Amino acid sequence: MISEDCLQLWRTSGSDPCEDLAREEQMLELASEGACILSFFEWFRPALILGYGQSERSGFDKRYCGEHSIEMLRRCSGGTGVFVDGDSVISLAMPSTKPASRSINETYDLFVDATADALKRTGIQTERWTPGSYTPSARSPICFEDHFTESLLFDGRKVMGCSQARRRRAVLVHSVLLKGLNIERQSKVFGVKSSRIERALGSLAELKGRGGDDFIDNMAQVFAGRLDLYGVRAVKPPQLKPSLRKRCSDPKWKIG
Repeated sequence: MISEDCLQLWRTSGSDPCEDLAREEQMLELASEGACILSFFEWFRPALILGYGQSERSGFDKRYCGEHSIEMLRRCSGGTGVFVDGDSVISLAMPSTKPASRSINETYDLFVDATADALKRTGIQTERWTPGSYTPSARSPICFEDHFTESLLFDGRKVMGCSQARRRRAVLVHSVLLKGLNIERQSKVFGVKSSRIERALGSLAELKGRGGDDFIDNMAQVFAGRLDLYGVRAVKPPQLKPSLRKRCSDPKWKIG
């Protein structure tokens, strides 16, 4: 039995992207019972992750993704599409009793500021987007082209985007931290000019290798402190419930 006063740290590497996204729903269920969970998922194959309510009919090149074995999946949180290619998918689930769960903005404040603090401890200086920084005039179907307060920037370009799933008794923040940037591939996935990708997206290549391990340790400690928890406990993610595993054969969640 793991104490609810401890932050659970889940970590997978090379696992199935669809199963990891379904695992976020399991994180929400545990958070509704009082657990706080921070997860780091890293995949060996590329995936395009759409927001829960995002249309699959526009905003990306479905044919290109199919021809290049890019899985097209849907997450339980909102927002728009993110192409994940060797990057880190980082999520935090916490009960609604936590003060930071009270509103969307307070939840983003906790998550983005804590991530920036953890990166700073790792030796990387980032900043939150502020009004007046670059953002398109209209909402983009590409998450990393929209720069809002849930955005984290490095050298003026977005390196982390977030979205939320809010339940009656729990909240989850889903994020992707870019650790590499293939501009041509990103532009083809989304069917846009490479100049749009180059202008908006950045990367934190410094996090690959040992730097990434330091960052994960730092981030877990920062979150534990800000959530008033006594420490961090690395935990093997539990087996995925059969009902959630079925999502990986459901066209709503795994787009063919």
